[in-house]
Amino acid sequence: MALFAPGSDPLIFYRIIALQSRRVLKPGGAVFVECSTFTAEEVRMIFSEAGYEDVTLHQDLQGLDRIIQAVHPA
Repeated sequence: MALFAPGSDPLIFYRIIALQSRRVLKPGGAVFVECSTFTAEEVRMIFSEAGYEDVTLHQDLQGLDRIIQAVHPA
């Protein structure tokens, strides 16, 4: 159960992290989140639409899209 978000929005925690981390990060600071390879592009878009710069999708050691890096605008 810990792997699944409650309710109808499975990406709710990424939306919250994208909004809340903007309040605590210094300009130029970065947030990194791990995500499912199946939702990686959607998670990348969440951070892009929240106003982060250089939102980058990184691959894990198996070559799967799994890590999002997002930089707080300076």
